[in-house]
Parts: sequence; C-alpha cells; structure tokens
Amino acid sequence: TLWAAYGHGNGELFVGGENGVLLRVGKDGQTMDASPPQSATTSIRSIAAWDAQTLYAVGDKGTVLRGALAGQVTRWEVVPTAATGTLWQVGRVGNQLLIAGEYESGQGPKLLKQALFLRCGSNLVCDLNRFLSKPVNPVYSFVVLPNRQLFATGYVGAQNPYYLSSSDEGAAWERSQAEGALANLRLGRYAVGANRFGDVFIVGINGTILHKRVRTDGTR
Repeated sequence: TLWAAYGHGNGELFVGGENGVLLRVGKDGQTMDASPPQSATTSIRSIAAWDAQTLYAVGDKGTVLRGALAGQVTRWEVVPTAATGTLWQVGRVGNQLLIAGEYESGQGPKLLKQALFLRCGSNLVCDLNRFLSKPVNPVYSFVVLPNRQLFATGYVGAQNPYYLSSSDEGAAWERSQAEGALANLRLGRYAVGANRFGDVFIVGINGTILHKRVRTDGTR
C-alpha cells in the first residue's frame, strides 16, 4: 500500500508507503530510484520538500527521513527525534520544518492517542509540543492560509469538534471550538487542504467535503 505522494518542481514524483517504501518516479513514469535507508522499515505517511535538493519523509514510529537529491539518486538518512508515534504530515513553514502527528499516553483501557507537533530548524534541532496542559486529538494535516496563519485538523472524537490555528509558524497553537458545518462533523479522521487563492477544503468520512473561502486579510 502506498500512502504518500509528492510532486517535485522538476516534474518528478516521490511516493512512499508500507515497509519504508520510497520511490522516485521520472517524468516518463519510470521508477528512477528506490533506495530508503535499510534501518527505515516503517510506513511512510507524508513527503515534502525543504528546497530543490532536499526532501523530508515522515511516518510510523516517529520516523523522520531526510533525502538529498544527487543526480538520479536520492540519498536518504534517518533524522533522530523524540517522537515515537505516527507522524502524519511534514511541510516547510517559513524557515521551519513542521511535522504533525500523534503520541500515546496512559495504559490498557486508559490508553489515548493525542496530538503532537515537531518544529525543526535548518539544523534539525526539533522542539516537541505535546499539548500536555490541554490534550488534543491526533492531528493528521495542516495548511498555510493566505494570511500566513496555520490551520490544522485531525480526529473528531466524542467531544465537540474543534480546530487548531497558529499565527507564528507553529511555535504556539490555539484550540478553537468549531462553528457552523464544522460543528456537525461526525466521529472520524479529517484532513485539510488549501490553494493559493484562499480556498480551504476539509475532507473525511462518508465522503465529507467542506469548503471555506479565507480572504488574504484574515477574515472568513
């Protein structure tokens, strides 16, 4: 099973999936490279670029990989972090690498999966935010809105739906109760996407697709 795809600016496609699979597909559709590190055997959930020559891939068990493009070869290496749960999305936000995912707390019937964010500088030193003061359900995706604010969605549980937002490139997050159609989401996983024109889409279970236009001045 393949879980992640990223279209690079040079027309190539990078694909990730189960058992650490990482493929580089050329413009002609032919696989050019498939060389993940031997130590990385967990599922890859997301791939994104830092710049024209550097990629990052994240996945299960806190896996973070850095890929350096060298001609038709991609040299992947493991980036050590404090995360141990599934990391669902990676992306560059300003001068930071932002990773969204989950971690486990408690044991037995009290075992819970909760949200975390890793925020890494160019030196790959990462700050780990686990929302210990006010736990948050696992986060599956985030987008950068036209006003440079971050918007994140995840798992909707038994409590009233909420969303996360950040105005400082993910250094701090605000939890807000959902309103309107967002408040009526059913239990399950939800992901968010956006385009440069300010259209935000939330998708999830039972074919749910929600759309919202966010203006560049920050109003909705």
